[in-house]
Amino acid sequence: MKHWKEILISTNDTLQYAIEVTTNGGWQLALVVDGSGRLTGIITDGDLRRALTKEFNMDVTIKNVMNSNPLALNNKASDNEILKVMKEKGLKHMPLIDKEGIVTNLISIEKYSNSHTVDNTVLLMAGGFGKRVHPLTEDIPNPMLLVGGEPILEKILRSFIDQG
Repeated sequence: MKHWKEILISTNDTLQYAIEVTTNGGWQLALVVDGSGRLTGIITDGDLRRALTKEFNMDVTIKNVMNSNPLALNNKASDNEILKVMKEKGLKHMPLIDKEGIVTNLISIEKYSNSHTVDNTVLLMAGGFGKRVHPLTEDIPNPMLLVGGEPILEKILRSFIDQG
C-alpha cells in the first residue's frame, strides 16, 4: 500500500531522484518539504515532463522545476471541504498541512469515489408546462433554465451528489 511519507523530497534533491520517487511512490507526484516537514512545493508528473521537454539536466535540483506555490488545505478541513476544492480545481491529490505548514496527510480523490453515498431514494420532479415563468420557457424547458450560468436541474443534481 502506498504511503504519502514515501514521496517526500527536498529542494536539493535531483530531477533524477524526483522521477524515481514519483514512479515508485504510486501517487504520480512528490511533496517537497524542508527539514521540518513544511510543504515548500510539489512536483507532479506534468512538472517532470515539462522539465524534460526543456532539456534540463537530470542533476538539476528540484527547486528549479517544482511548483513552489502548491495548493494545500488545513488538516482540520472536512471531507466535504476537501472534496469540493479538489473538484473545483480538478485535482487528484490534496496535501493537508497543520498551522505551521507541516504536511500531515495527502488525500487522493480515490478516497471519495463511491465511498460517500447515503442509502436514500431521491425523487426529482422536473416537469410542467412552464406557465408561471413564461416567456422564459418559450424555447427551453423549466429544468434547463439557467441559474447562475448553469441549468437549474444540474444545480439540483450536483447538490444531491454533494450530499451523498
